[in-house]
Amino acid sequence: MRIYCAGKWEEKERVRVVQDILIDDGHTITFDWTRAEEAPPEGEPRARVLREHALNDCWGVMLSDLYVGLFEKDLHYRGTFAEMGIAIGCGKPCIIIGPFAKRGVFSYHPLVVAWFTDIEEFRRHRVYKYGGEVKIKEVG
Repeated sequence: MRIYCAGKWEEKERVRVVQDILIDDGHTITFDWTRAEEAPPEGEPRARVLREHALNDCWGVMLSDLYVGLFEKDLHYRGTFAEMGIAIGCGKPCIIIGPFAKRGVFSYHPLVVAWFTDIEEFRRHRVYKYGGEVKIKEVG
């Protein structure tokens, strides 16, 4: 299965843990933003890098079969929620890891098929292996 893993830049090491679990189970990560170039602090170089990140992240979500979002800390997950919105808009099932997604209305969308308290619970349940059984709306 092709999977996009979202999270905050500050949590990229934890996102890599999730990605490694998925890769070990034979899945493909559509875009690994955790290894992307960090944006410069200001100016046109920053805008160029952020534009590239936005395009790559969008394509990563759109090319995926499943979205997995990591919301472990009390942070502002603007980009992570935006990516989940793209996934839902494309009719893709979503899995949430962590308690801090409760702030977002789309965390309660029917396409959110599983919600885990932490990475260890996610690792134990392996719900994503059964993503093919999820009824996904037709996007046409």
